Amino acid sequence: MGSINGWNTTDPNYVMSLNANGVYELVKTLGAGQHEYKLLEGDDWSQPNYPGTNQVINVGSNEDITWKGNIDADLVFHGMPAVAGSFFEAMGQGNNWDPSNPAGEMVDPEGDDVYTWTGVVPQGSWEFKVTFNDNWDQSTGGNVGFTSNGVDETTMTYTFATNTTEVTGPPPPTAPVTFIVDDSQNQFFTGFFLKGSWDVNGQYDPSWGGGMEHSMLYDDGTNGDVTPGDNIWTVTLDLIVDGGSNTWSWGVNDVDHNWVAGGPDFQVATEDPVTTTLVFPGVPDLLITEIMYNPPESGTDSLEFVEIYNNSTVDVNLNGFKITDGFEVYFPDYTLAAGDYIVTAVDSMAMVNTFGYIGAFEWVSGGLSNGGEIITLLNPFNTPVNSVTYDDNSPWPTEPDGSGPSLRFCDYTLDNTQGENWSASVMMAATNAAGDPIYATPGSECIFPITDLVITEVMYDSPEVGLDVLEFIEIQNIGDEAIDLEGVYFSKGIEYTFPSMILEPENYVVVCADAAAFQLNFGIDAIEWTAGWLEDTGEEVELTDPNGFVIDYFEYENESPWPLNAAGLGSSITLCDPLTDNADPA
Repeated sequence: MGSINGWNTTDPNYVMSLNANGVYELVKTLGAGQHEYKLLEGDDWSQPNYPGTNQVINVGSNEDITWKGNIDADLVFHGMPAVAGSFFEAMGQGNNWDPSNPAGEMVDPEGDDVYTWTGVVPQGSWEFKVTFNDNWDQSTGGNVGFTSNGVDETTMTYTFATNTTEVTGPPPPTAPVTFIVDDSQNQFFTGFFLKGSWDVNGQYDPSWGGGMEHSMLYDDGTNGDVTPGDNIWTVTLDLIVDGGSNTWSWGVNDVDHNWVAGGPDFQVATEDPVTTTLVFPGVPDLLITEIMYNPPESGTDSLEFVEIYNNSTVDVNLNGFKITDGFEVYFPDYTLAAGDYIVTAVDSMAMVNTFGYIGAFEWVSGGLSNGGEIITLLNPFNTPVNSVTYDDNSPWPTEPDGSGPSLRFCDYTLDNTQGENWSASVMMAATNAAGDPIYATPGSECIFPITDLVITEVMYDSPEVGLDVLEFIEIQNIGDEAIDLEGVYFSKGIEYTFPSMILEPENYVVVCADAAAFQLNFGIDAIEWTAGWLEDTGEEVELTDPNGFVIDYFEYENESPWPLNAAGLGSSITLCDPLTDNADPA
């Protein structure tokens, strides 16, 4: 329907009929002028209609017009389809990708609604697609790639009834590309499927053929495989030479069709053979990093646990991993992310109730010896991944043997088989029913108290009448590393919690009662504390880290042996040597 019949949706004279080719067809004589139309599947506009833009027919004089429709693909056109592609300029025949280029018009010599375009295309790799009505209003699918030798004809065929496009011509040059997956060190996988940036014909395709799997890889001495059963998997495919214009990529799925990893990129510049290899490393870098082998409780040690850390840069699927020494645990299909922890415990609910840790993998049987034993993490092929033989005697820390803390390994650059590289946990996590403190950090990194911040100067009774607006506290970083002060707070004296800010080694930060007054009098910037005043007669000052560890504490007084000039006479109390005890007034 269209302007030719007043957009009458029920005009019986413009109903299309299905022809012998499976295509809807209508032939009408149109008078001179410009006419618009679209196809409607029904009698009113609530029914499917297309394309979105009205199609235009320009008629110079009375002319028979034939329309064709495909209601499965929502396509309609008049006249003939046309090829638009990347090669017309190289042929000297109009512009590339121009749907109105007359050089691209297709023909239907058999009248079977199968349209063809034939020509000698210059040598190279090219793309094209079929268009209608001199515009891009409708899509017949993605670009179709092909190669030409510049001598033989190329034929492009479009079947309207099925909306399919094919191209035939001289066979393109190909190169044998051998893909190798070396799993001989890890021996984890039982097979692979190949994926890559080419289509079913071996033509470069950045969409990876829509994600299809191209082939199995083989470890049976066939398809390019050299040695059967050596866990080195191989397949050779012929891919179309592109002169090096593209960078090809590939990777593999496992036998369950799950993505595993990508291989190195390659090029297919000539017909010479290409080999590309993906090597899987040995056992993953998983570390045993925390052990609670003798929690402070009598009877059953329900809080025993072992923590494991993924020290690599890739995720590790733990399916089939296990520990079978003093206790038994078999890991399910669980992926441990790079830089993340898991915990396996004798009682998963006890871990929730005591530490708030959810998701501990519970032991099938057994327990940890209070006197020390070996713990070995095995991969599915029983290859040791990490093994620790802990002890309750030096050089191993002795506090974890029933005194409350777990045994922790914090520096992952060191060897966790050596007792001197372990320490007792210092973060109190809970207390048991008897009130005994328990120190541990299951499922998280080690926590260390901040020790290198020292209060080095205090003005507690500045010489003003009324409020002591010049009160301040100075803090120095006496360590060798920068410290992020976020969460550090004054737990006694005044009220202030630091935001995220870095204090470099040997540098100072000052907090004060009135930042504007401090700047006016001393000419330097300071941070204004939240609330409170320093007692003129003396009081406790305490600095605490975000985990509740006291960093620095002292109690000053306004009488001897503390400096008397600080008691309203204009002086502050100063710790000149930050390595000495600031609680000592001397």
